[in-house]
Amino acid sequence: MATPVTPLKTAAETELLRQFESAKPANLAGLRQSAIAHIAKDGLPHRRIEAWHYTDLRSLMRHAAPLAAAPSDEAVRKRPWSLVQDDDVIAFVDGYLVKVPKLPKGVTVTNLADQPDAVAKAFAAGVDLSGDPVTSMVTAFMTGGLHIEIAAGAEIASPIALSFQTTSATASHARIAVTVGPGAKVSFIETHRGADGAEAQENTVVSFVLGEGASVEHIRVNAADALAQTLSTLSASIAKEASFNTLAFTSGAALSRHQVFARLHGDDAKIGARGIGLLNARQHADSTLVIEHDALNGISRELFRTVVDDEARGVFQGKIIVKPGAQKTDGQMASNALLLGENASMHGKPELEIFADDVVCAHGATVGALDHDLLFYLMSRGVPRKEAEALMITAFVGEAIETVEHDGVRQALSGLVDAWVQARG
Repeated sequence: MATPVTPLKTAAETELLRQFESAKPANLAGLRQSAIAHIAKDGLPHRRIEAWHYTDLRSLMRHAAPLAAAPSDEAVRKRPWSLVQDDDVIAFVDGYLVKVPKLPKGVTVTNLADQPDAVAKAFAAGVDLSGDPVTSMVTAFMTGGLHIEIAAGAEIASPIALSFQTTSATASHARIAVTVGPGAKVSFIETHRGADGAEAQENTVVSFVLGEGASVEHIRVNAADALAQTLSTLSASIAKEASFNTLAFTSGAALSRHQVFARLHGDDAKIGARGIGLLNARQHADSTLVIEHDALNGISRELFRTVVDDEARGVFQGKIIVKPGAQKTDGQMASNALLLGENASMHGKPELEIFADDVVCAHGATVGALDHDLLFYLMSRGVPRKEAEALMITAFVGEAIETVEHDGVRQALSGLVDAWVQARG
């Protein structure tokens, strides 16, 4: 009879369990206890788990930063950074909700601190994230949370801005649930930034539930400090004739993983999932998504462009699942990477799982260097080498940016690309 093997806990895993026992959060105690039990049982995800093969969090997360305390008055008063506007921002500092501005008619916000049970019910709606280890960490430790409701038929003209700021080398956890009523139209801009030189560990979960005919555009910008670790989860439950478009822009953090889980459960539902990664130094950035088609005539488009310089490492894992009966599904997924440094690397794993026989699905992945012929052509026309490379990099990621509907957001993202390219020197 084989002797049971009990894996040793890493320092980070041990510290997470100790922190939970010390914090003893009062609200949602049962929900939090269930989440920490998941962490205690399985530990941090590691390379033997297929979905985490290229991002071994058990190895990469060498320590668990202390839990962030409530932010100082000075940090609360500081104007939050947003992609397009500085005012009217829902602001989190170190995982704590510090500001909810006056929002347009048709938008209702419920604070986790005020109504924990009601907000927890909203967290549980939509895509089931209960088995995800990153979500379990957020559930166990979250200090800030919101439920945002968009009324049926409402058309919100200006984007709703969500700002997440870290100020020190601490761990912060926040969660947001968004319910979009039938026929409503709204856009969200989610930005993440941190204090220079701080080894912050940030973990967020944002979940959307779309009613029939609803339309949502979601932009996420990770501009965290170069020493930070950021984990983020986005989920979307998409009903009949609803449309969800998301773009994740990553240029910050030493270690990042952005994972997307979406389920198209209504006929004629649509999703567009795009990503832009601009990586240098020794950054490690992971983009992982699972798109599940579970109804007729579903359409999904996935386009990820990653630029990797120096000794950075990019990861793309994308899976389209077509369930039995999800006929007439149209799914197209592409991951393209541009390697600028000899030691840069990119790991790609596109997948299709198809259990229906009347579908049009395809995936592709490419990894390559700058086109030498095109570079030579530009230089032969008098364009300096660095400027020629900048033009090619900008054009490479431009296709993903062009999918953004909001003019101001599109211009702001282009500005971030230009700034990154110019900083290459």
